[in-house]
Amino acid sequence: ILSNVKVVDKFERGLSPTQATGGYKIEGGDLTWRFDSLKPGEEQQLQVAAQATADAPRACSRATVSADAGLIRMDETCV
Repeated sequence: ILSNVKVVDKFERGLSPTQATGGYKIEGGDLTWRFDSLKPGEEQQLQVAAQATADAPRACSRATVSADAGLIRMDETCV
């Protein structure tokens, strides 16, 4: 069982979230979801839609998932 699961989605300047799966809080400009625990095989699907807010050659969204016991996973999507 994973405990104290936290998902943080950070957006570079020039990219702004317009919609997101419910249950998030905005912390320091980032979207943050928290789950007390996840059991083996259990999933939480989170979706975010974003819009370009400035003319930039590239803008990225970086998601980080962390949990107790030092688990950290990261991924990014760029447009």
